[in-house]
Amino acid sequence: MIKVMIRESLERRKAQNNFRNNNGNATTSTDKNLLEEILGRLYYLEGMLTTLSETVKFLSFKIEELEASSSEELGLEPIVIPPKRE
Repeated sequence: MIKVMIRESLERRKAQNNFRNNNGNATTSTDKNLLEEILGRLYYLEGMLTTLSETVKFLSFKIEELEASSSEELGLEPIVIPPKRE
């Protein structure tokens, strides 16, 4: 998804470069609009990643709760996985 968004932005950039004026200078408004669009997409992606991270933390917590309650109901000892040794 990210690759597609970046590719689309680059394709638009190439198309905009084809419309440069005779002196070869791009208009600053075109560059500014492109940068604002890219920045907006980055903020959107950052928000999505933050939400995803929070969801993973929440689900991990819920899984631990379920494991603990299931073990208590069945009268089982909790499983402890020892840390890896190097």
